[in-house]
Amino acid sequence: MQLVQRDEWNNRTTKDSLSLPDIPEAELFQCGTGSYAAPVEVHGWQWSTTFGRWSALCTFADGWHGFTYPKTWS
Repeated sequence: MQLVQRDEWNNRTTKDSLSLPDIPEAELFQCGTGSYAAPVEVHGWQWSTTFGRWSALCTFADGWHGFTYPKTWS
């Protein structure tokens, strides 16, 4: 597993050779209950070749920890 981070200056991945879309801006992520919540920490991001989108390794206040998807729609 290789996690990447968002470059704080341009929002792109820190790995230039990846040629992937920008990591999305998101405050809410799907948590263990299936609802959306703000995580305590986002540890890093990973591109899903299966689903063609970014997922993040997050820890939530209730202790749930795992890969999840950000809420990127209104």
